[in-house]
Amino acid sequence: RGSRAREASSQAICCAMAMEISVRLIATLFGLVFRKLPEFLSAQIPHAHTVLSLMTLYVFLQALCLFVFFVASMLAAVSVRLGSALVGEEVPASALEALAKSIMYFCAARTLLIVVGKSLWTITWEMYRDFPTARRMLLGPQRQPAATAASS
Repeated sequence: RGSRAREASSQAICCAMAMEISVRLIATLFGLVFRKLPEFLSAQIPHAHTVLSLMTLYVFLQALCLFVFFVASMLAAVSVRLGSALVGEEVPASALEALAKSIMYFCAARTLLIVVGKSLWTITWEMYRDFPTARRMLLGPQRQPAATAASS
């Protein structure tokens, strides 16, 4: 029993070390690709910061559009189901049950669109403007410069 416990313990330590090494490797790789490369490009190419900002804006707007089209197709499927339940082409167990499910699906899709869509839109513009809201939150209230305070 003692050797099995030691073997299991050494395997757990090896797994933990392998996981730590892989996480550090991934963190280093992401740091190079997503932090160092844009810094290098911004330093070497004039107006590269603007181009990189516009590229990220484009990518996030594409994600927002894909999400909107996904929700629109989901709502279209729910509308077809609701229409067929109301007209009577489909014989559900209960028309009221089909109506309730359709309304629930519609409300869930609408809420998902509002919450996720607004979040994606906010993140996109914050990223484009270099996160001004996060900067204000982290820096806290700024003191007025002496010249502005004296003129008041």
